[in-house]
Amino acid sequence: MRRAYSTRSEAGASGEVLLKRRARSQVLIDARAYYDASLFQGFGSGASAFFGAPPTAPIGSQSYRLWSKLDDAKVNSSRRSTTFDNAIDAATEEPDDEADEDAVAARAYAWNSKALPTLLFAVGVINNIQIVAWRQFLIHGAINGQGLNPAEQAFLGSVISGLPWNLKIFVAFASDVLPICGYRRLTYMAIGFILQGGGWILLGLLGGSASLSVISAQQFTCTMGQMMVGVMCDALIVESVAMEKGSRIGYLQTTCQIFFALGGLAGTALSGALPQFAGVSYEFMFLLRGIAALAVVLPAILTLHERTLERRGVSAGPLRAASGLGSEAGHRDSEGDEAAGCIGGDALGLQQGVRRCCATAGATAKAIWSTMQRLRVFYPLVFIFVFAASPGSSDAFNTYLLQQTPLCQWVNTSGLCLDASASAADLSSGDSGSGDAGAGNLGIADWCAQYSSPADASTCSEQWGGLGFSDMLYTTFGLLGSAGSVLGNFLFRHYLLSMNWHKLFATTVLIASAAGTLQLFLMFRLTSSGQTLSERLHLPAEASKIAFALGDDVIVSVANQLLAMPILVLMARLCPPGAEGTTYAIVTSVQAVGGTVGGVISQHVIAAFGVTNTDFTNLWQLTLVTALAKLIALPLLPLVPSAASLDSQDERRSILAGFTMLLIFTGGLGWALAQVFLTLL
Repeated sequence: MRRAYSTRSEAGASGEVLLKRRARSQVLIDARAYYDASLFQGFGSGASAFFGAPPTAPIGSQSYRLWSKLDDAKVNSSRRSTTFDNAIDAATEEPDDEADEDAVAARAYAWNSKALPTLLFAVGVINNIQIVAWRQFLIHGAINGQGLNPAEQAFLGSVISGLPWNLKIFVAFASDVLPICGYRRLTYMAIGFILQGGGWILLGLLGGSASLSVISAQQFTCTMGQMMVGVMCDALIVESVAMEKGSRIGYLQTTCQIFFALGGLAGTALSGALPQFAGVSYEFMFLLRGIAALAVVLPAILTLHERTLERRGVSAGPLRAASGLGSEAGHRDSEGDEAAGCIGGDALGLQQGVRRCCATAGATAKAIWSTMQRLRVFYPLVFIFVFAASPGSSDAFNTYLLQQTPLCQWVNTSGLCLDASASAADLSSGDSGSGDAGAGNLGIADWCAQYSSPADASTCSEQWGGLGFSDMLYTTFGLLGSAGSVLGNFLFRHYLLSMNWHKLFATTVLIASAAGTLQLFLMFRLTSSGQTLSERLHLPAEASKIAFALGDDVIVSVANQLLAMPILVLMARLCPPGAEGTTYAIVTSVQAVGGTVGGVISQHVIAAFGVTNTDFTNLWQLTLVTALAKLIALPLLPLVPSAASLDSQDERRSILAGFTMLLIFTGGLGWALAQVFLTLL
């Protein structure tokens, strides 16, 4: 049975008296109706014998207590007046609300500690099931088979897909102050799943005919939905943090991260296995991704517990009441039933509802502004932003991994340099540019066509392209990355949570930078044979490729997570009540803005080095520059606290810190938006 829990609002004495009188009146109405119904049916063993179970909605918690007392009293017609009146008096006694709320909150935490990791496992599967098909689509299928070059992929992956994560603080703020249908979290989560599902289904239907603008809009919509789901899960987790004490601090956060990473493992495995072994198309994988997102909506709403705040005047019952799944104690007690939410309430007029929302928004914004001014929050976020803003070469390197090798083949019969992946019939006829599946990639055909002079025959045969990773080999690469994420969360949860943060952050940055340089072993190739440096050292072919490939894309992702987790734990303890979603989103929003800024820089750096889908000559220089760029964050390490210091309350604040954080956020977001318009228009 579903449970919801609430915190008491601070009301005046006269208001409390009025609410109690109204509550007692409502209890009398509810109780008399249920009592009379039981007598009418002739059941002498209690009302629950007729209704089957205590009522759940829309009655309040006092009506629920009365129901239980009437049931225990074994109501019958011979003692109707005495039993009914005694039960009414007992049920309308002022309960120990604080003790009741703690007990209900503990039960909700116990349930969410199981439901949230399960949901995040499913989300991990859904988020990764299309990953290989998406990458192959970008290289070979997009724009009617021409593909997108690495700079355009960086634009899509880091800028367009990064923008929604920059906006997560606004979504979190809206969920904190503007409930929909009585819910602050679950309805926003449902909207997020629907946006994802619709966006991926659309791309599955359009396929390669979609233009860059359409793909950009689709990615923005899908990532917006993914972000909304993530923010709501974060908020539900943070709301449960208050129940964690001592050694259990951070337990639910890290458990959810582990399950999310495990789901990523399963989704990544399916993303490679289905295309390679089942032969499914890009479009099928996109459709599967969209349908899976829509399928999770109802289970998510019906299995998660959400806390309601009476000071917001939000009723938490409409959806659950409609589904027949109420809370154990009703969704609101009598005081809460007198108020209405900003959206979906009917006890207040529209004007009063707007006034209530504005007042709540103002109070929440004030609490968030106070948190942003805390120096113990500001300093670590500067470090996180700088590290996230460093450019990367992951899009260029992923293209290098998946691009075919060799690219071109000289055909003596026709005297032309053609796409090496074209069919034998096309090669013999000299036709490799028709755009169909058998004729190869249009972008590669155009690249090879420049070497069609007989003098360029040897040069044509020396266009080695990428490494030609198969779908499953690329999936293995992703699986190891997900496994590393699981390992990183496990280590942080059990060993690194109490570690000195300076040592943790310095080690993480150094490892991330060094891991990026390992990719150089795959980039230095002999012109005559195409052998990589790792092959020339006689290292195991497949194993060495995977080991050296775990650099910029995987190791840095794990590093970002390890750097953010300590700050997230700190922020979770600093969240003001009622503003958990927004305050917690500050960290990830600042990191997301840094990532978007880094994506814009990466787009320009990749273009400056001239790396394309077919020309990887300067890829090693790009990789070296981006690996060294990550070391820029090291001088800022003193800004990070050496530990969470949860026992010592450092309340130092600075208005300058608050405005600087605001400038970082708005400036980075504004620059990214300007780059989007310039690229698309």
